[in-house]
Amino acid sequence: MQLAQQLRAYRERHGLTQQDVASFCYVTKATVSKWENGLSTPDVALLPLLASRFGTTVDALIGYEATRSKEDVRAAYARYATRFQHEPFQTVYEAIIEDARLHYSDSFLLLQYAILLVNYATASDEQRNVYETAREWLERVKQIESDVWRLRQANGLLAILALLVGEPERAVERTESAAQPSVGEEGVLIDAYEALGRTTDVQQLLQVSMYQHVLQLLARLAKMLHHEPDKRDETIHRAETLIATWQLDTLHPNSVSQWYVLRAIEAAGREEEEAVKEALTAFVTVATIHLFPVRLRGDAYFDELDEWLERTLDLGTAPPRTESAIWDSIEQTMHHPAFETWHDTPWMNEQIARTRFARTRKERDE
Repeated sequence: MQLAQQLRAYRERHGLTQQDVASFCYVTKATVSKWENGLSTPDVALLPLLASRFGTTVDALIGYEATRSKEDVRAAYARYATRFQHEPFQTVYEAIIEDARLHYSDSFLLLQYAILLVNYATASDEQRNVYETAREWLERVKQIESDVWRLRQANGLLAILALLVGEPERAVERTESAAQPSVGEEGVLIDAYEALGRTTDVQQLLQVSMYQHVLQLLARLAKMLHHEPDKRDETIHRAETLIATWQLDTLHPNSVSQWYVLRAIEAAGREEEEAVKEALTAFVTVATIHLFPVRLRGDAYFDELDEWLERTLDLGTAPPRTESAIWDSIEQTMHHPAFETWHDTPWMNEQIARTRFARTRKERDE
């Protein structure tokens, strides 16, 4: 049908009749009519002839684009993410696969679609097959891409996939070099910008660097909580001082939400109900008050961040999952097996009710 529409559009754009096209191609007017109504298609040998007559290429004539713009890929990602919320996983999955096949030379599209599959694979009955598809696309990205940043993204995601399918040794192989000491490239670049008098670039890079390092520090503290239990109290103190000092509950509520969940799970392992209650209450507060609308963003201190985020992030500042899927995750967190002991307690019911009320109000307002 797309070819039919294209043929008609090109013919009309050039002021030609169906008979004009028929005479040029040595076919009948009825044949051209069938092409334009989608009842038949031109012989493949006629496509270059038609493209020549219309002053275009065969790819353009049949509506094929080897690569798509970043905006188109972002829009397609959002459409598929929304469809995952309302249609059977397999239906959407097959549509994504077909789309990727048509754009197998588009490394940006393949990378984003791999991210999409990783984010929604848990809805599939055959997660390993979905992960294998994502792995294939990422390996393809590494074959055809030259951009260092995208290659690093692909490699990092391949490492995550290795963990998801129970192959940690492959994850180590792909990422072990990251354990080497930092060579301080950001600092060198900041000094170079200073030497060139590029004040705006200095300001932005300083903010970007601090922003990323603060979030990484919070993530490492969460790991410390698990791996060095003898330092638990000091780790919690330092993490929550970090959150308060940098106002991370509003700057990056997703990271703070994850911190409180991990803190609650750690406390649950010690069967400390008050600590579980405190952490989950904080989690619900951040998730329901600060998280939505879900967007990466700066604040009054990081006032150069918004422009950088929108310019550099492949999917922009929008989340990799729909807000509906994120609400589902929040509700599922409250029913995590680690908290089963307290599922029927008044305080847990109160937090679940807060979550449901906030979701209902948010969805009603939209």
